[in-house]
Amino acid sequence: MNSHNKPVHKAIRAKNKRVEVEFHSAAGLGATLQAVGVEMDVAQLSRGALHGTFRLAGSRQVPVLSIQTNQDLVLHGNQRPGMLPLSLNATDQQPVVLGGETNPGSLHGFQAVLSETFFQLPAGAHIQAALVSQTRFEQLATATGDDQTLEVIQRSNSANLHPQRFQKISALIQAQLMGRGQDNRVEVAALEALSPHQLQ
Repeated sequence: MNSHNKPVHKAIRAKNKRVEVEFHSAAGLGATLQAVGVEMDVAQLSRGALHGTFRLAGSRQVPVLSIQTNQDLVLHGNQRPGMLPLSLNATDQQPVVLGGETNPGSLHGFQAVLSETFFQLPAGAHIQAALVSQTRFEQLATATGDDQTLEVIQRSNSANLHPQRFQKISALIQAQLMGRGQDNRVEVAALEALSPHQLQ
């Protein structure tokens, strides 16, 4: 993304259709992300041939995506206004998010006040993410009386989850990626997992 070019926030294309693209360069992944409405700069940090897979599925309401890579990558871009990216790592690798190492079994990227995103994927990483509407998430929290979770998304960008909560969200996102899930279940699971009394 050139600093003098304003990012264009196109709608992420996911109408219960699965998209799967193999990429062999950082530019290839960047172009794929841009084609589906995610404006990000991508750079490869390690040497060697790059082999990776990008997947997109879900719905326009709750798109889900995953990135797998065999090389170290760094991704930087503007966070989509009004969206909370709920990101988790499906392997033992530990990505770096906004300069801080992540813990296994944690959720990242959901802080409501952030305007940009920056994360580094180590070789072997497999991240999964659901893009949830901040408005819908806040309405759900209010409807269930879980106002404390709204404080969590205002002040934090990472949270260590109980293993069962982590596995539940991961399984729901994976089901979406396979075309078998329901988007509202991802939102409910995230709300439950981010409740302060559930966090580790």
